[in-house]
Amino acid sequence: MFAALAVLALAAVSPAIAAPNVARQLQFNLYNDGTKGSVSSQADDFSATYHTSAYLSRQGCSTSAQIKYCYTADLAADPTKELETKDYSPYIVGGVGKNQRALLLSETHRNTSGVVTHKVRFHISTTYTSVPLAGLDKEVTFVGLRNLNSAVGLKALDVRARTFIGEETSGTALYVAVTEQNGSTDFPTEFPLADALGKTIEVTYTLGVNGATVDKDGIYVADVTAKFVATGAKLFSVGVTKTLLPTGVVDSSAHRLIFGADRIASAGQKELKVWFGDYTVTPLPISLPERI
Repeated sequence: MFAALAVLALAAVSPAIAAPNVARQLQFNLYNDGTKGSVSSQADDFSATYHTSAYLSRQGCSTSAQIKYCYTADLAADPTKELETKDYSPYIVGGVGKNQRALLLSETHRNTSGVVTHKVRFHISTTYTSVPLAGLDKEVTFVGLRNLNSAVGLKALDVRARTFIGEETSGTALYVAVTEQNGSTDFPTEFPLADALGKTIEVTYTLGVNGATVDKDGIYVADVTAKFVATGAKLFSVGVTKTLLPTGVVDSSAHRLIFGADRIASAGQKELKVWFGDYTVTPLPISLPERI
């Protein structure tokens, strides 16, 4: 298990869907003020859709967030407010009426083989001063991979914040773990959450579709890396080997990223504000013709 998660060097990846070069005003757009229940529709950027029960707006971000095409998620401290009123399994996993969510869902990505690279930035506001409570169900997801093929299931690599208590590891961390098809998670790679607050982080997913390898030695089928935008310093890097998941993490049927903020509401939680955006993917997803 430990051998399957390897620390890798950050690879230089060419950007794909960069923000348009033409100058245009980035207008503020309020999708949900947190009183409307679950709302879903087309977002303004990245060909993405939004799904939110909590406050979510386009723009409204602090200048401290190094994100041009920026979205604001604000989850209430009150665990009885901003709860989901419907759900869309398997795109987002979780029970109706339990989660507070303010998410963008990337365009569904279809490709036949090879390597797909996703990038996204997020920034946890320093107004969020309390760490997640201990326990698996108290974690917060900021960026996550979702597969649309039930045969692949939950083989995902999510960037989360969680408090660990145990003999081998303890403390509150920003972490990545492999979630296998049966829902179990392999030992995560962690980074102290306190060091990530108030900083803009860029996360890169490099995914070998249908088990294609993502490194020159043919060992890894996926990796997730993160760095601080301001300094370029590496935050973490997690590699998934062919030994752990021989057929890979995604296949050609379809996958997508979610990004924003998602948590199961619980007593004792604090307000959580996250800014996120500047999503890119390469190669571009294959668009299927609409049925008439």
